[in-house]
Amino acid sequence: METKNTKSKVFSCQANGNSMSPTIYSGDTVTIYTNNSVYDTGDIILYHKNDIQVLHRIVCSFLCSKKQFYITKGDALASDDEDLVIPSQIIGKVLHIQHHQQ
Repeated sequence: METKNTKSKVFSCQANGNSMSPTIYSGDTVTIYTNNSVYDTGDIILYHKNDIQVLHRIVCSFLCSKKQFYITKGDALASDDEDLVIPSQIIGKVLHIQHHQQ
């Protein structure tokens, strides 16, 4: 994931990989909104996982001991991601997808 201008509320980045196909393909440009504090099931989010950035869809959210957790999944993948996502990992949510012309 290559990011540009990450200090603003909105920035663009280029997707790398096909885990979100057919919604997002490698090479597509996505616009991310960073000042969102509410994320819903169905939102596509960009988040940190260790040293990488992941662009996956929220398939479930829940509260446990007053803490918010999200379950994510790539649209092209058979199962949910193993690790739960917490709000502090989230960079932002996808506002727009510009498909790469091949």
